[in-house]
Amino acid sequence: MGQTILDKLERFPRHKPHTRHANIVGNSMYNGNAPKVQPIVGNGVEPFSEPEHGRVALGHARKLSSDSAGSDGSSLRGSESAGVSNSGTADVSLDLARGAEVSTDTQIIIPFDQRHKMSRVLTTMQRRLGTAKTDMEDLISRLNQERAIKDYLAKKVKDLEVELETSKQKNKENLQQAILVERERLTQMQWDMEELRRKSFEMELKLKAKEDEKSSMKLDDGPTNEKDVAQEELDITKKKLEDLTKQYEALEVKSKAELKFLAKEFKSLQSSQKQLKQDRDQAINEKAEMEKHLEHERESRQHEKDRQKRLLHDCRTVWSRLQECNLILSSEDDGNNFVLNSSSEDAFDLLETFDDRISLLLAEAQLIADDGGADCNEKTMNSELRTLLGDILADNAKLRRQVYSVARRALRKGTISREPSLDISNVDR
Repeated sequence: MGQTILDKLERFPRHKPHTRHANIVGNSMYNGNAPKVQPIVGNGVEPFSEPEHGRVALGHARKLSSDSAGSDGSSLRGSESAGVSNSGTADVSLDLARGAEVSTDTQIIIPFDQRHKMSRVLTTMQRRLGTAKTDMEDLISRLNQERAIKDYLAKKVKDLEVELETSKQKNKENLQQAILVERERLTQMQWDMEELRRKSFEMELKLKAKEDEKSSMKLDDGPTNEKDVAQEELDITKKKLEDLTKQYEALEVKSKAELKFLAKEFKSLQSSQKQLKQDRDQAINEKAEMEKHLEHERESRQHEKDRQKRLLHDCRTVWSRLQECNLILSSEDDGNNFVLNSSSEDAFDLLETFDDRISLLLAEAQLIADDGGADCNEKTMNSELRTLLGDILADNAKLRRQVYSVARRALRKGTISREPSLDISNVDR
């Protein structure tokens, strides 16, 4: 909205403030087809002289300050300085737009004593518009940062899921491989034990057969060398059997310890899996909260844009209706009286109608300012701008009302008379 206001203001003519005084001369011509505007001095006083204690001049001053480039053009309309002397007489000079010399563009009328105040208001509005633009840029950068965080969290969740699945598969394979190895070792040990038992049994059978054979021969000789050798072999075999039994027991104890260790490792992996699942759920929740926050920010920005559009539309409507209340006057040759192209009754009716319209416009401007304060409890930049625009429109309408009140008093005193044959000029407010 601020950029639109700047574009509108740039289309207004920019020139140094100047004053003009003109009067209608019926017979003088300029360029052969239009009357030439001449400055008129009433009662020997220079145009637009400073008001004194005994005499106050009523005039029009038009100015478009270069400092108003950053404010809303539709909200800046000045007032004209007017005064009436203590004795009841006034020196009036009126600027009539005629021919090719006078521009038809809409210009701003600002009292001389209000120019500094208006400049400060325009500077404040420029600063506030710059602050609003900076806040909008900060909000956009925050939204971009939050979007990047959202993407990072989504990527992190995917990485955690992949890592969890990989660790589960790897641990499962390791556990299965360890169980298979232990089963193979136990099976091999059992086969070895069976083989040793079979050999021991065969040796015992051989020894028993030899003993039976020797006893049947009834030899009186002492133990032979073969018996000693067999006994030694039997002892060696028994010793080997005992060693293998001890090894089997040691391997069995070791396998039980390894099984316990694998069971503990499996439990720790299960607990780590639960922790990873919790981290994944937390990341998903953070992602959902971030999406909700982003959606809320988008809705807030959309509501802000809608409020700004509604404010601009209301200001344009009030300003266009205010422009309809224009006073139509012309000046007599002596420069002291105004002339209406209708009767006094019609003029009174017209002024009363304008007064009623301006009262309605004042109420609408007050509603605009109140709407800005009712949107939120805290006073935001948009509500301050709305209140400022409503106050400016209300001040403009009050100044128009005062001008029409002066015209009514002049009509009652007879300063404004009826002159149907003269042309009329629209004095733009």
